[in-house]
Amino acid sequence: ATLSRRLPQILLALFESLPVHHASGDTEAEAGLRDTVRVIVSTAAQDEGTLESLMLQFHESVKVKEGADLSAAPKEASRVAEACYGLATMCQSFAPNSAARGRTAMGAHVIDWLRILIDLLASSSQLVVEASWAALDALCKIIPKDDYDGYVGPISRAVLHATELLPKEQKTLPGFNLPKGVGPLLPIYSQGLLTGSSDTKERAVRGMARLVRFTEPTALRLFATGITGPLIRIVGDRHPPNVKAAILSTLGLLLTQVPALMRPFLPQLQRTFVRGLSEADDTVRRRAAAALAALIPLQPRLDPLVAELTTGIKQTEEQGMKNAMMKAVVAVVCAPNAQSLSAASIQAIELATTT
Repeated sequence: ATLSRRLPQILLALFESLPVHHASGDTEAEAGLRDTVRVIVSTAAQDEGTLESLMLQFHESVKVKEGADLSAAPKEASRVAEACYGLATMCQSFAPNSAARGRTAMGAHVIDWLRILIDLLASSSQLVVEASWAALDALCKIIPKDDYDGYVGPISRAVLHATELLPKEQKTLPGFNLPKGVGPLLPIYSQGLLTGSSDTKERAVRGMARLVRFTEPTALRLFATGITGPLIRIVGDRHPPNVKAAILSTLGLLLTQVPALMRPFLPQLQRTFVRGLSEADDTVRRRAAAALAALIPLQPRLDPLVAELTTGIKQTEEQGMKNAMMKAVVAVVCAPNAQSLSAASIQAIELATTT
């Protein structure tokens, strides 16, 4: 009980001392204080009497004004960062094999912390970005896999909020550009995509698209397969048109954002997009045509695609499908690699588009 009452003051004093030692270059004292924080947090996290005090202190310590420039406020940035590292230590203390205890201990706090930490990934302070990422990674690891579906919506809303707060000239979220940037969130989206309801699948796909859009291409290198694989795996299943359209749109975005990383998937993607041109829903057809247009410049051999499209145009009676295939043919003709087309392909295009 005594520790519970004094815990906030103890931690706050430690958080405020760290930047002083950092500024003075006393790395030994700084490391010693960090070790002290870890020991206190790990011990307190095992005591239900102090756990709530611990969480409240972290919550108070990470509070910053929206839009605050923490890169110009090192003391405040240090306080926020140390609270994030403390939260990470607390989550790690629930291990091993104690995800259920972590879930019980965190309770309703999980969704709130997801929002806070994802917001901090947009910070102007690299120290805060790295610390909030560490806390987010530790927090996501205590969420049981069976519960992932329930977090797709909250995470998507948090990412939307964080990215909408970015300055206009900033195109990516700093935390996503770290070496394992989108790693903590991707398994939750992937699980929602594979096992969730139709609404959850659509949120997961759109969430993945936002991760891609706000991450530097080099930082996506580790995750190209983890994002593309599940999308290709389910796109052929029976889904409502809105889900299928979202999947095709996200695959097209990947081709635009990280074309080099998508080359191993070109054969599967081409088959997927061509099939999409024959879907009954017009939005799905348009998304398939747009995605195919993004793929065509990457395709070294266009003749097989032309043969498939021109045959489809001749055999299809439904005008919407025919129009989608015609758009794809136009994309082929306008592509920078159109000069690779054989004389037979050019003739087939002329016959298909003039009859």
